[in-house]
Amino acid sequence: MVVFISITASFLLEEYRTTRNRESLKNRALGRMLENFKTDIKDTRFNIWLQQNAIQAAEKVKRATKNKAKTPQDSIDQWLTKAYTTATTFVDNTEEYNSLNSSGYLEQVDNDHLIQLMHRKYTQHRFSKKMEDYIGNYFNDLIREKLFVYVTHTDSTERLFDHVNGFPLLHFSPEILQDRNLTARLDYLTLNRHSLIEIQAGILKRTLELDSLVRIEIGKN
Repeated sequence: MVVFISITASFLLEEYRTTRNRESLKNRALGRMLENFKTDIKDTRFNIWLQQNAIQAAEKVKRATKNKAKTPQDSIDQWLTKAYTTATTFVDNTEEYNSLNSSGYLEQVDNDHLIQLMHRKYTQHRFSKKMEDYIGNYFNDLIREKLFVYVTHTDSTERLFDHVNGFPLLHFSPEILQDRNLTARLDYLTLNRHSLIEIQAGILKRTLELDSLVRIEIGKN
């Protein structure tokens, strides 16, 4: 009887230690994930701001096409460069999320809402990256088609862009405003930028909520 109790107590102690060790490893991974959230929140806000600026630039160009007063060419160049070439790259770090998934530590999280939010967040990352790639490649597609007709200083790749205050700047010929496809191209880009902003706003919302929930989860132990 004494031997049985001793074995049982030893088994329970070992199980307790194993559980506590898994909890500790889970919380460490969650702690590192919190650091990733900080970067995600900062980068997502900045990327949304960049896309919104590109949309505003496109609207300015469209107004310029209807404005009878001549718009300075340097303004057209700046707006069109932003509208056409603005592209973002969301660099996420999924190492801790993948580690939690593969190790089974995520199963130790009692909050089902937290787990669902986490899955949705990282699923949205993939959609965001695909949309970013699509928008970024759209300008390259235009270059391969007929946009070069309106771009000056194109005798070599190195001279395609000038740089003003560290930012690339394309130079367009004044005839660009008479291009009958200009508004359609800008509207198409704007539509896709709005879709990207919607996706990234969802990522931002879930990341902010996850940041709070993960802190609570870590604090429980």
